[in-house]
Amino acid sequence: PSARIAFVQVVLALAVVAVVARSAQLQLFQGARWRAEAVTVRTRHRLLPARRGMIADRAGLPLAETREFYQVGIAPNEVDDPRALARVVVRSLDGLRYTAASLEMRLRQDRYFAQSGPFTATEVAPLRGLKGVYLTPIHERSYPAPALARGIIGDVAADRGISGVEAALDSLLAGSPGETVYLRDPRGQQLESPRRLIREPVAGNDVYLTIYGTLQEIAERALDHALEQLHARSGDVVFL
Repeated sequence: PSARIAFVQVVLALAVVAVVARSAQLQLFQGARWRAEAVTVRTRHRLLPARRGMIADRAGLPLAETREFYQVGIAPNEVDDPRALARVVVRSLDGLRYTAASLEMRLRQDRYFAQSGPFTATEVAPLRGLKGVYLTPIHERSYPAPALARGIIGDVAADRGISGVEAALDSLLAGSPGETVYLRDPRGQQLESPRRLIREPVAGNDVYLTIYGTLQEIAERALDHALEQLHARSGDVVFL
């Protein structure tokens, strides 16, 4: 019996030494690595788009502008009154696929509510400042008069100018994106809260051209008419 007890004690001692050694290895020598990996798994960085600057004629008439829309996300664990919030959300957001009752049930059961949208600034206005509601801005480039001076104005793709003034002055028009950090749950689902803002997005500069929109439109219409009447392939307009 004494030999068996001694053997068991030796085995237990070796096991304790192994556990201590492994713990020391993980915490003292590999601690920084595992902490960094844990942060990588639990967090996700997201860029916040910056509003692209407006292109306007000499009188301030917008020729190209950025319209702002929003995606709506809700953190149910932060909501005090799911019924009241569900009513406000359904009443404010057109096209939402939930009824007030179904949204209330979703808020009471789930840990998170996936983002829905996009919605206009007017639609999300009643939701601003409500506890547990998070608005993520998204931007869309639009041209109020799509055909007016379009060859001069140019186009945008992936938030970068690819032709015309949009490309030539891209460094002025393009803003600086912001950045935020989101947390993820053990299933890898993104949590709307908590989140930490690293930096705010900075909007781009507005650019005013020497073009006078009214005269430009008159000239383009006259040129189109002349090309049609004379069966010409192209033409130019000169102002003196």
